[in-house]
Amino acid sequence: MQIVNTIMKYTLTLMISLQFFGCGQHAQVTANNNQVLFHEVIYLDKYYTHFLEAIRTDSSNRDSIYSNQIKDKIVSEHFSKTEYSDFVSGWFSKPVKNISNLPKYISDISDNRKEVETIISSAFLRCNDYLKNDSLIFYVVPALADKKEVLNEMGGVAGFTPGSQQIILQVDFNIKTWKEALKYTIAHEFNHACLIKKTPAEMREWTLLRYLVFEGKAEAFASLVYPLEKEKIPNTFSLTDNEKKALWLKIKPDLQSDNWDIFMEVMFGSKNYPHYGGYTLGFDIIQTAFKNHPEILKTNWTYLDADSFLKLSDYN
Repeated sequence: MQIVNTIMKYTLTLMISLQFFGCGQHAQVTANNNQVLFHEVIYLDKYYTHFLEAIRTDSSNRDSIYSNQIKDKIVSEHFSKTEYSDFVSGWFSKPVKNISNLPKYISDISDNRKEVETIISSAFLRCNDYLKNDSLIFYVVPALADKKEVLNEMGGVAGFTPGSQQIILQVDFNIKTWKEALKYTIAHEFNHACLIKKTPAEMREWTLLRYLVFEGKAEAFASLVYPLEKEKIPNTFSLTDNEKKALWLKIKPDLQSDNWDIFMEVMFGSKNYPHYGGYTLGFDIIQTAFKNHPEILKTNWTYLDADSFLKLSDYN
């Protein structure tokens, strides 16, 4: 026992892998600097395979089959107890219309599993060097032709964090930058998961300002962990300085709004708001706060509240 304790004390990183290949799952337990970390990768491609099999028998009820075979089953079997299970339902709510490439997207997941797991494991450990979250489950879903435009914009990967211990990743392996984008997206979503875990009360009381800063923190964290060129992060550099000023003046009266319709328009864009404008403003709030007060970077700044970040930034 003394020998074991000595090894644990002086070994910087000890990794113990437990791999389970039943049901398309891979789990890993890691002891990193004496901190036990756990992550698991679960592939959700089987639900899409069952969906394809079902519509080959009855193509007239495609939308209903999608809801039954994909949305409802995924939510009930994996996300019913997450903090934002209703958001997961919304994320999966839009039926798949274009199935032409879906079989290939499903097979792409099988072909790239080993590399996906390597990237996820590495990113999980690297993120924990900056911020602590000792347990996460990563869910991988197939790319969809319906989301091709978004996946192209984001370098091949889209992510969503429905709770403090769950991250959903959608990967288009046909986009050559997917590996780089996967690392960056994991870091972004990792920051979300940490914030949801640490400040659950704040995360239940959304305002437009909190949403701006929530996304700004995640982008700032991802940029710190995996720095990328501006051209590869379109959602945080989508506006000129003049456009940022104009958007800020437009949304300033609504900062305390809790209207999700406004959130979606501001963050993602609409006929009334520029594309990804909210992400750019949120990121700029965080970055200007760092510029004005660099000492923040030496703290657990992820948990600094939105009002404080606003006061420290150029947007106060």
